[in-house]
Amino acid sequence: MQTFFSPGEITRGGLLVVATIFMILKSKLWLSSYNIFLAVLCILLLVSVLIAPNFPDSLLFDIKAAARVLYGPFVVLVFLALIKHYDVSAERLLFYVEISFYLIGISLLIQSFFDIGKDTYGSYAYGFKGLFKPQNDIGLSSAITLAAALYGNLVKPSFVRLIMLCLAMLGVVGMGTRTAMAAPVVVMMAIILVVLIARIASFERSGRPLRIYPKTFFLIIIFPLFATFYSYSLATGVSIVPSFLDDVFHNEAEALFPSGAKNTNVSNINTDPITTTKARGTAKPRATEYQKMKMERTAKGVVYRKDLLDGAVKYTSQRPIAYDFFGEGAYSFRSNVAKQWPNFAWGKQKYVEMDWFDLYGEYGVLFSILLTLFYFYFLLLAVFYFFTSKKVEFGVFALMFGLYIAHSLIAGHAMNSPMVSTLIAAIIGFLLFFRSSMEKIET
Repeated sequence: MQTFFSPGEITRGGLLVVATIFMILKSKLWLSSYNIFLAVLCILLLVSVLIAPNFPDSLLFDIKAAARVLYGPFVVLVFLALIKHYDVSAERLLFYVEISFYLIGISLLIQSFFDIGKDTYGSYAYGFKGLFKPQNDIGLSSAITLAAALYGNLVKPSFVRLIMLCLAMLGVVGMGTRTAMAAPVVVMMAIILVVLIARIASFERSGRPLRIYPKTFFLIIIFPLFATFYSYSLATGVSIVPSFLDDVFHNEAEALFPSGAKNTNVSNINTDPITTTKARGTAKPRATEYQKMKMERTAKGVVYRKDLLDGAVKYTSQRPIAYDFFGEGAYSFRSNVAKQWPNFAWGKQKYVEMDWFDLYGEYGVLFSILLTLFYFYFLLLAVFYFFTSKKVEFGVFALMFGLYIAHSLIAGHAMNSPMVSTLIAAIIGFLLFFRSSMEKIET
């Protein structure tokens, strides 16, 4: 069991302290209900930690895990204060989120090109995550921030924006996770739907008429389709692009990586310049069988998280009923989940990778329901403001919440991910600020 704090944990701890100070000192009437909600979450978490069967040995592990879950709701207060102080508009906030996508995607592309970092799954499978450790978290973060990037390119296009979008998408799909590879097409279709609804209903963009540029609209459809389909082709070894395009990319690979851009001695090898890395001057190919198997299983509706869920349900049905209400702490629950697969090399703890069940197992049914409803509330609030304020930015916010909640329910790595929660917390902070502004106008 680890007994030290990582730089990220120290940073999160500092932000939690700052957020707690805001909660205590800035508890105005319109935020009092939010403060009470945070206090209830803390009490429920404290109970689960204290009644954990491994207490006090598991105390440090459980504190770290609890901090990850509380980080999002608490850091909302920090974003709220910043948004209020600097009077950040919805359009400006989306621009900041858009920049995050470019930073994530282009940094992945650069790291892949220079072979800085690690493979997503290992040398046996397509995918490169660079220096980013949690690929699922960065994949979801990319999907959420991509919504802002596509929106920005649709309503305010520029050549620089389009180039950055293209490069960033190549970096993201190169991670090889299903979320990262599917995100361009899924988010593209969703953002176009949001913008078209807003355009047909004559909604505004930050007080100005909403305009759609046909040429950019066409490119916003083509770029994500090509990125997703070509990455799928690379990952699985199944050719789904015209052969002349495939030759163009592989010829480019020969020029960039002459030591091994084409290896005819190994079957199912990916040699694309974007996703093939160089190790000490020698091109390192990635096999495609693992990714092909994952895609086939997904297409058949077979997802390994169902196996995790079945094992977790079996375990929770046998544990004391008190743990169902108040949980047993992260260390105990994850350890017992991992024991359901003794032959798997997953270590001593394992997520179910469905946030609602992980929260239920670790902190009890009350905590799981409260936190899940918390995010659903702000999803509905964003949808409500989209139609009542007639501002398209709220539709983009609603899409981001939809991506966050959908991934949380079926693939996890959302509510317990500080990286992803930071993005959502910023949007929640803005929604709270907007709500308070509306209430002041009405009174």
